[in-house]
Amino acid sequence: MDYGTIKYRFANSPAVKILRSEHAPLIISFFILQFKHKNRLSMPLNEMRENLAAYIDDLRTHGIKEDFLNTPDGYLDMWCDEGHRFLRKYYETGREDATLELTAETEQVLTWIQELEKREFVGTESRFLRIFGLLQEISQKSNTNVEQRIAELRQQQKNIAKEIAEIQKTGVVEIFSETQIKERFYEITDIAYRLLADFREVEQNFKEFVRGLQKERLKTKINKGQLLKYVLDTDQQIRESDQGQSFYAFYQFLSSPKNQENLDILIRTVLELPDIKKIHKNDRLIRNLKHHLIDAGEKVITGNLHLGEQLRRFLDEKILIENRRSALLLAEIKKHAFHTAQNPPKDREFITLEAGISIGSMMERTLWSPPLYETVLRTPVAHASTAADLTCLFSDHYIDRLLLKKNISQVLSGIPETTLKTVTDLFPVTRGLSEVLGYMQIAHEEPPHEINGGSQERIVLGESGRGLCIPQVIFRKEITQKEISLKELT
Repeated sequence: MDYGTIKYRFANSPAVKILRSEHAPLIISFFILQFKHKNRLSMPLNEMRENLAAYIDDLRTHGIKEDFLNTPDGYLDMWCDEGHRFLRKYYETGREDATLELTAETEQVLTWIQELEKREFVGTESRFLRIFGLLQEISQKSNTNVEQRIAELRQQQKNIAKEIAEIQKTGVVEIFSETQIKERFYEITDIAYRLLADFREVEQNFKEFVRGLQKERLKTKINKGQLLKYVLDTDQQIRESDQGQSFYAFYQFLSSPKNQENLDILIRTVLELPDIKKIHKNDRLIRNLKHHLIDAGEKVITGNLHLGEQLRRFLDEKILIENRRSALLLAEIKKHAFHTAQNPPKDREFITLEAGISIGSMMERTLWSPPLYETVLRTPVAHASTAADLTCLFSDHYIDRLLLKKNISQVLSGIPETTLKTVTDLFPVTRGLSEVLGYMQIAHEEPPHEINGGSQERIVLGESGRGLCIPQVIFRKEITQKEISLKELT
């Protein structure tokens, strides 16, 4: 940390504000009494108010001369406001009374204050062995050398076999001394306190995420898709972070009924030891450790579930706003409709709609039916005895060019040339566009017929009366050699 960071922390950190507060001894001692000595994660507001009033009266009874001018409600409101953030106040589902809990910064202060208390002794052996064991575990679990790992396991196997043989030979089991037992139990207690306090930080990360979600919600230009992407991306980042992976691995382990049963057995076994029974101060924390861990884990999981609730509320509000906007638009349309009814437009055609509008009615939709899947055989099928009739494949819309030429010849029997329109007037089109294209193909391929692109003519298609505008098609009667000779003589 540099100078600027430390200065900012001294001015804004709730932990530093507690230590610099005028009533820091009252705040810290009351929080330790209510949350640590009672091993509670949260407390109802009414109970907290009554306990604070009783605690202040008890201090005055014991001769504490400090002036506590504020009321219990005033103190609790001040400790929960944004300027202090010593406590967090929230409302649980189904409860009218608010609930109070310590913030992560307040947990850090209480942990630091408790560590200032002089201990019976400082355990060095257990801590060093724990450091040594963690280093050994990291070294073993990060080594990808197969042969080296097998050698380490075989060495452990030899050590275990040697210890078993020694016990069978002497009938004596090596056990911890009283000091070693106490040292390790103190370390367990210290770790348990820190673990429960760390849950506040994990939970605080989820709460900051919800707070960020609420900030995004206030942006007017954000849409549902952007908000959903923000929720899913942030939730994934929390789960994939180092802290998230560690927490969910812990919660998955603790959620196993078998692991819970093993934890209960271990706690009962350790607490029944004569050397542990002499330690009364931390007995209650370890005895209820499983319940504390489960409650703390469930609070974090519940905070994660609140993200979905926040998203649902936002979407509901967005839909409500859209519905209100639609209602306003409909009211505006009705207003203009009533005004138009009283003052109709003078022009008969006062509005023009684009052609080709297709109206899709809901009742026109067919019911869903499951798709049919064809079965393909892997073995070839024997040839059929009779050939299949494929004439139907070529009979649809067949255009007889000989018939078209006959129609043209009949029209040209008394005149030298004619048009496609004249032909179709005498011989109406019955095959649609295909028949018209047949006439045009004849004019294109067989001179002296021609297609005049500079002029247009309209061809009627069948009895429907629908027409088709195409370039003018001219059919000419073919002049024979005899007619040419007669023209030359004349």
